[in-house]
Amino acid sequence: GPGINLWYRNMGGGIYSRVPISDWCMNADFGPCVPIDIDNDGDKDLVAFSESFGKLIAHWNLGHGIFGPFTTISPYLFSASLPQTIDVADIDGDGSEDLVVGGRSVISQGTGSFTPPATYYWQDVLQSIGYVDCGPALDVILSSFQFTGIYSSAVNAGQSPTTYIITNNIFPIQRGTLAELNGDGLADLIIGPLYGSDLVRYRLNNAVPPDVIFDLPAEVDTLFTDTAFLLTGGYPTAGGGFYAGPGVFNDTLYSALASEGWNLITYHHASFLDFTYCQGSAVDSVFIIHTTGISELARDPIVTYPNPAADLVHLRWNDGPIERIIVRDMMGRSMDAHINMFARMDHEALLNVRDLSTGCYVITILRNGRRPRSVPITIAR
Repeated sequence: GPGINLWYRNMGGGIYSRVPISDWCMNADFGPCVPIDIDNDGDKDLVAFSESFGKLIAHWNLGHGIFGPFTTISPYLFSASLPQTIDVADIDGDGSEDLVVGGRSVISQGTGSFTPPATYYWQDVLQSIGYVDCGPALDVILSSFQFTGIYSSAVNAGQSPTTYIITNNIFPIQRGTLAELNGDGLADLIIGPLYGSDLVRYRLNNAVPPDVIFDLPAEVDTLFTDTAFLLTGGYPTAGGGFYAGPGVFNDTLYSALASEGWNLITYHHASFLDFTYCQGSAVDSVFIIHTTGISELARDPIVTYPNPAADLVHLRWNDGPIERIIVRDMMGRSMDAHINMFARMDHEALLNVRDLSTGCYVITILRNGRRPRSVPITIAR
């Protein structure tokens, strides 16, 4: 009631008995309280945000339903003109309950004090916390008289990553609350008026990791060293995907940089579903056969520079005259018609690659009576 702080004792059988809380905290000017065991003594204390102090205050549980006077338990957070809602969650996984205030985390030290992160706080907001998307970070739904819609944000994000969930102007101004509505384990959104009367709506959460498939073409299940292969076979591709693994750079597998034997390649795909971010992945393997030893590589390298190149490519090698230089794209097609050789000597050559499109290529040097040597080159403009 007015001027009275109460808690209700569960008497069983659906009966509750109200118990007054000391009025020692009445001059603190604070908003709604949340129960939390601040000092890990097994008793739930009461925490609220004091508008006049700009700090969190605690009403300490002395046991047997008796609460002592309040104390401040945080440094200054922010000024507010309205009561601030507070939520409880173990944000950093240390076993102690932390708090979410103003859409941001306030971390428990386990000794009765809290340390806020150095990040932006939303002022004068109503909030609801839950795992909205497919990421591991706790999310918060924010509603306020200041907003023209309802926001979703990671609890520890700065000001800019916040995303609208409702972008249209609805009157009266709406607030959002997270709750699991349809038994799928995902936090759904309940939407209702921030004040006044209006319809209560809901939006089901469809943040499900995408089904990702990755199947390398059969012809690249086994590769020899000195091969550069543009990776394909990952699905879906819409919205963006990328490959990762030993010897993989910019979605191209350079077999000389991978390990001999089996290598796992992973395709990652991220999707954005109704303002939720989800990622899935799939793996396939490729077998690398090394056909040359380290000693041969050491005495017979091919040096290309610059790499990436735009107009000219310099080649240098160690072991005398060569028969031919071949340039192929990642599909194995010869690019000889697009290459002009400005100069070729016994140990070096200068290639004009101005007519090649941006992308990855393989330069192969053919030598009398010896195994061809190849090196990847990137054309970038």
